[in-house]
Amino acid sequence: MRYALIFLLAVLTALGLGYYWGHQPGPAAIPAISTPAPASRLELVKVTRQKVQGEVVAVGNLTTDPDRESRIGSPIAGRVSEINRSVGDRVEGGAPLAVITSPEITKLVAEHHHAELRYQQALASQAQSAQAIRLGDEARRPLEESRTEVISSRTELEVRRSSRKLSEQNLRRAQGLYKLGVVSARELEVANAEYTQARDREQQSRALSELALQHRSREQDIASNQAVIGPKLNALNTELKLAQEEVRHLDVIMRNLGLDPEAGGTGLVLRAPRPGTVVERSVTLGQAVNAEQELFRIVDTKALWLWVFLQEDDLGVIRVGSTAQLEAGSRKFPGRVSYLSPLLDPETRTLKARIVVDNPEGQLNAGQFARAMFSVKQARSVLRVPLDSVVIEGTSSVVFRAKGDGVERAVIEVGPQHEDWIEVRKGLQEGDQIAARGQAALEQQRR
Repeated sequence: MRYALIFLLAVLTALGLGYYWGHQPGPAAIPAISTPAPASRLELVKVTRQKVQGEVVAVGNLTTDPDRESRIGSPIAGRVSEINRSVGDRVEGGAPLAVITSPEITKLVAEHHHAELRYQQALASQAQSAQAIRLGDEARRPLEESRTEVISSRTELEVRRSSRKLSEQNLRRAQGLYKLGVVSARELEVANAEYTQARDREQQSRALSELALQHRSREQDIASNQAVIGPKLNALNTELKLAQEEVRHLDVIMRNLGLDPEAGGTGLVLRAPRPGTVVERSVTLGQAVNAEQELFRIVDTKALWLWVFLQEDDLGVIRVGSTAQLEAGSRKFPGRVSYLSPLLDPETRTLKARIVVDNPEGQLNAGQFARAMFSVKQARSVLRVPLDSVVIEGTSSVVFRAKGDGVERAVIEVGPQHEDWIEVRKGLQEGDQIAARGQAALEQQRR
């Protein structure tokens, strides 16, 4: 019994001491710049400078060309009655994507049809009036000429009437003298012949006078009709122009909406404006849509852009039109600089550049990481550190630099990687000493 109590007390004492030591407070957190371990106990290397021959390397992400991207929606509110394409489908320019039906389309088609009818009617009326005027112009003579003709015929008739009366008087006198035996039968025949000739001429003049009156009457009627038809024709011409303008205006509206004025119909066909692949479709059959809604997104990836940042020192060897070799994964593609920003970042001393790369087979994807390498003639002097000395923390690159009896944490900007070393563009100077190994443990201790 005594030994059991002694054993129990020993166990309890051991447990208490374990709890005490297990809950002792740990060392205080190490600040960003500190001496977590003596520098003499670490393996340090110097930051050196080395010349790199014939290459400038920049990295970035591939993006689509905005001019090869299309967002398609309906220009008017309606309902989807047909869907022709889905996500992943390759389409050519003008390919139908969907059909939208709407009462507005039906109303617009009806207005266009009525405008066409009004135009055809105005065209027929205008042609009829123009024909009437043309026929009148062919048959008419100047009104003043017909009036002169009437006066001349009347004068001629009066002369012939007087001549007839005179010859009639001579005939009567000859007949009286013939009965008295004064004149011969021959003279009586002559007087009778003169009378007959004068009478015939009077009748001819009377007929010409009546014809002249008819001519004048016709010309007066034509002139009167011209006074009425002329303004009417002007009104018809104006109506024809208005109807033609209305048809043209409705044609423009329908064509802007993608409707065929000649085919008519009540459905609006949404078409792909350019070739590409359907990457988004936010519409279903029977869905109601409005004019602000995006229904399809089409992207053509046959040419992509790579945006990179170039150093100030690289501007002397890289220009618009310079060629580059792009590496994306294990594949390589040729590229060309199409744009260099005119603005240099005063803090980073870099500028933005755009590289165009052809992608006809679709082997590259937008958003993919790529490396651009430019071949240059002159060598570059760069700072270098061992690859193992760099710790990656998210998007930052970190090294531990010797400072006094300890080390400090330094964020650096790195450049291209060369076998077992990497370029340093910012954050270190030549001759600085950094930890070659054990950085992860130092970082863990700092935390």
